[in-house]
Amino acid sequence: MAKVSISTKQSLLRLFNAYFKQDDDDFIKQLNEFFGSEHKTTERGLPYEVVFEQVRRGYREGSYVPSSVKSDSSPAGTLQQTSARDEWRRRHGATIEKTRIKSETDKLLLPVNIRKKVEILENQFLHRKDLEERGLQAMNRVLLVGAPGGGKTSLAKQISLDLDLNMDFHSIASIIDAALGGTGKQIHNIFKSVSSEMLFLDEFDAIGASRDQGNDLGEMRRVVNVLLQEMDNLSSDSLLVAATNFPEKLDSAVLRRFSTVIELPKPDIRQRVRYMQEFSLEHKISIEKKEVIRTAKITDGLSYADLRSFMMNFAIAEVSGYEKELRLSKYYIEELSMRQTINDQALAKWVNDKSISITDLSEALDVPRTTLSDRLKRVGGNDEKE
Repeated sequence: MAKVSISTKQSLLRLFNAYFKQDDDDFIKQLNEFFGSEHKTTERGLPYEVVFEQVRRGYREGSYVPSSVKSDSSPAGTLQQTSARDEWRRRHGATIEKTRIKSETDKLLLPVNIRKKVEILENQFLHRKDLEERGLQAMNRVLLVGAPGGGKTSLAKQISLDLDLNMDFHSIASIIDAALGGTGKQIHNIFKSVSSEMLFLDEFDAIGASRDQGNDLGEMRRVVNVLLQEMDNLSSDSLLVAATNFPEKLDSAVLRRFSTVIELPKPDIRQRVRYMQEFSLEHKISIEKKEVIRTAKITDGLSYADLRSFMMNFAIAEVSGYEKELRLSKYYIEELSMRQTINDQALAKWVNDKSISITDLSEALDVPRTTLSDRLKRVGGNDEKE
């Protein structure tokens, strides 16, 4: 790992001291000295933005409380905006924040195109003031779409971490009020009382459903109209992230209010392999690579939540000594058998669809290949030549 020079860290620490104390004169002085010095890289070429992140994390992990926190007027930990902070954004934001965002979103198991959309969203939100000065609107209303357990909530949390935003979480199903006008008031209160910079609304279709649906069209129209008004009045400094499993149920006017829609597909085979490998490393479980690949082939259609549940059960069985030399693929098939969701027809379909070979399947089941082949032939399985 590249070595960080002492002078670079000291310069950044002086910057942070001035920043958190809100001493504008000292901050601008330290800012100019830092950017006018030779501290843009370390003695081994480590970019200064990486060093910045190390120092910034140190402040986060410590017990330091900024002197600017006003207990009578601001939420705990809130720093007041000053000209020095505006200057800091202009001078370092484009480089440091972009680097940090990329490193954080890379940790998510997302397809490249989805990761790119998230990075664009985050960078626009960070530079929303610059965009506003030019008469442009940054994305600040995002709809996440995907099956249950597909990572919508996890992505929302990651976005809040990337942007250093506190997140207010609301499950919309819990605010539905049977009283006439009650749901509309609840929606208004949620938007009105947002104390953080990011609002996450889960199960969004519960209030954004089409005004053509429902038994009480009058009440549904009133609810959707309230929602539209609140979304239109949302401050550009606030980020609204909504999640739904059923985008087709949303009212077209509500759908148009979102700056972007990010659809999270279920993990493909490469993502399933990567997820299972990272899970095994995290929990110190030894699994052969061929077993991971074999299992990934037959877990098509599982969400990340499904994969996590399965891997957690396997890890517990492995550590507790459920069976000697426990195989990942065999354990998965046994789980399906216990749920009565697997039979010879399903196994034959795996083989016919080339999800797994008869040889791999026979090894997973501890059944001789010829015996398994005969079984699958009886139900229409393909006796492949290997």
